[in-house]
Amino acid sequence: MAATNRGKETHDEFLMSYNIFSWNIRGVAAKGVPLLLKDMVNRHNVSCLAILEPRILWQTNWGNIEVLSSHRQFVHTRISPKGNLPSLLVTFVYGSPNYAVRDCLWRELRILAANMTEPCCVIGDFNAYLHASDKMGGGPPNLISMNKFKDCLDECSLSLSLFLSDLGFIGPPFTWEGRGVKERIDWALGTDRMLASFPEPSVHHLPKMKSDHKPLLLQLDGGSSRGISND
Repeated sequence: MAATNRGKETHDEFLMSYNIFSWNIRGVAAKGVPLLLKDMVNRHNVSCLAILEPRILWQTNWGNIEVLSSHRQFVHTRISPKGNLPSLLVTFVYGSPNYAVRDCLWRELRILAANMTEPCCVIGDFNAYLHASDKMGGGPPNLISMNKFKDCLDECSLSLSLFLSDLGFIGPPFTWEGRGVKERIDWALGTDRMLASFPEPSVHHLPKMKSDHKPLLLQLDGGSSRGISND
């Protein structure tokens, strides 16, 4: 990505590079992975990259990422661009595959929501789905896990006095697959305040590469998807 030092870039110019990349991939130092990540950053003009397992945050020099709090299942940050442009709270999530341990994530997200007044996005691997249609194959959907995820979103929305909602997606519906099962367990969620600042976000489920999870690409301008393959 070509860096810019211009301090007076317009809001539209800024949005063209306000792209957040989130991916759960193990073995980030394995052969070929660093080059793959470099290619993803350049290809998608990534501003902020989060590798969820292990937790790695990377940014270009367009602004600053401040870690506000850290937990074994999430990192809560403020992304602040250069110039007089909107900042965004972004919580990068790695939910435990153990639903009992994941209860702690739901509690902590409720606590964060109670203190948020800025535009906010929550993105990452939640290891949970919201609807029965988010799972294909294997046994029946885990209704207990599903309902706990729904309850968390509902309670966060009440705390925020705003709606914390699914930002949708472009591409195949499932983000994880293994052992004959496919699930949508990687999500990007946003508040009404976020949508007021960035009214046309788009979330891409990128192709599966070197991981059982698909990467997520959140584009806050919603219109710079040329050249993106979601197959």
